[in-house]
Amino acid sequence: GHNMGANHDWFVNVSLDRHSYSHGYFNTQDRWRTMMSYNDVCATVGVNCTRVPYWSNPNVYYGGRPMGIPGGTSTNCALGSPNPGCDADNRRTLNETAHTVANFRTSISGVPAAPSGLVASAVPGAGINLAWTDNSGDAVGFKVERSLNPSSGWVEIARLSPPVTSYANYGLTPGVDYFYRVRAYNLYGDSAYSSVAWTHIPVVGPPAIYSLVVDDDNAAGTSGDGDGRLDCGETVALLVGLRNLGSDAVTNVVAALSSDDSQVSIVGDNNRSYGTIPAKGLVSNPDGFNLHISPGLGADSTATLRLDVSAGNGGPWQTILRLPIYCGQVLRSSYLPLVLKGAGAPAFDSQFDGSAPGWQAHAGTWWIEGGELYATNGLAGAWASSSYDANLANVDYRVELSRVGCDDCPHGILVRGSPAPMGSAYRWNSGYGFYIRRDGQYAVFRYDDGVSSVMQNYTPSSAIAQGGNWNLLRVVASGASLTFYINGVPVWTGSDSLYPTGRVGLTSYRGATVAYDQLWVNYATLSQAPTSSTAQVSPEQQLLNRQANEEPTTQDDTGAGER
Repeated sequence: GHNMGANHDWFVNVSLDRHSYSHGYFNTQDRWRTMMSYNDVCATVGVNCTRVPYWSNPNVYYGGRPMGIPGGTSTNCALGSPNPGCDADNRRTLNETAHTVANFRTSISGVPAAPSGLVASAVPGAGINLAWTDNSGDAVGFKVERSLNPSSGWVEIARLSPPVTSYANYGLTPGVDYFYRVRAYNLYGDSAYSSVAWTHIPVVGPPAIYSLVVDDDNAAGTSGDGDGRLDCGETVALLVGLRNLGSDAVTNVVAALSSDDSQVSIVGDNNRSYGTIPAKGLVSNPDGFNLHISPGLGADSTATLRLDVSAGNGGPWQTILRLPIYCGQVLRSSYLPLVLKGAGAPAFDSQFDGSAPGWQAHAGTWWIEGGELYATNGLAGAWASSSYDANLANVDYRVELSRVGCDDCPHGILVRGSPAPMGSAYRWNSGYGFYIRRDGQYAVFRYDDGVSSVMQNYTPSSAIAQGGNWNLLRVVASGASLTFYINGVPVWTGSDSLYPTGRVGLTSYRGATVAYDQLWVNYATLSQAPTSSTAQVSPEQQLLNRQANEEPTTQDDTGAGER
């Protein structure tokens, strides 16, 4: 009010420096007062006057009485006098000064200028930060929009008031490209959009082992028989190939091989540099890790090694390697390391080196990636699957696979099954499913007319190499006997004679809200099942199995209902 020429009431201010009528007004009889009128006069006469939300105005009535005195009536009111009869029309004062006051601000005559310089910067593992330049000077605010497509599907996610020209967007899915644009707005409407900026939260790694080669050719410091296997008494070079499972390059990669195994000793330097591994790329290090294998070991000996991988922009990661030591005995079929990829005389040996002969996709898209992996990105809220085109009975079926993306979504293998007709979410019609998850749990289900039933609820197992590491799944089905292995370790054994024959397959379930997910299969081999099995599940795993099956919940094959 003061800025526009209005004064307080005559009781506290008898100034005529503006206009005689530039005063507030009070009515002590009815106990009210206008804007710009103090309660002092009312307190003097022993009452309290309520301030009403009006300026003094002789043309407006409140409780049947005028709320002011017209200009020119009187200015003969003394300071501190309770006489309300002097000029009081602040409404007139405000109307007369409005134009002058309005000229103190810039006139807004149209929509604001568009923001510029929009930049999107990823915060690894957290979110995406936006920043832009305000070119308007008269914007009331900014509207921030986001999309998964640079040309459509835009959704407003925030409104911000100047001088704020930045925004932090959290709760995003790593590996997914997010597109942003910003526009300013005021009372006249919206500006044009800024340019589109985009980025994604990096998925750095993990680097996973994709190949192991044993060099024992008696050259460059090795000493062996040249058969490409670990043998007693040999000094070998172990060449480890790494695959980057992430959506972004892994930089300054260094791997260190170690062993607490008394049967194996590391010779010389145990660190190897891999440089930068591109997104989804492969690096094979020609400078192998040197190992010495103890002589005189017995049958079923294995080398247990640990590979620790660090990077300049991620990690660390760790993988446990369990490799068979030959030592002159016939190699046991319970191991199928990469060094002996596809060993034996299988009914089929699918190495996926450029093609997948015999395999038929039933749900989801499957392809050969990098000339050597069978891959799928799954189906949202459903099962992607592919099967080998043959009906088989007693089988020893082995698959090495790795997954990036969803931690609690299952993937695995199917045996003695029939894909058609498919059930809900593209479940197989019949057969047995053996699944693992990146978070270290496994399960076994049977399918009857496209409906899953639990044989083993989702259960923790230390045999699973968690995260994006490679896992070898194996099913031995002989007659009614079923035995399931993870990385050579038996985790479940039982009997079921309902399905004596059928196809074998590969499958992966992706949650309905999971944006980035991919399954890779390194190889799948199948041979005749042994006539008898001596596999025994450890007491610890048996206890975990029983506890999982005693949970008072109903789980389906996706893990829904799990406690």
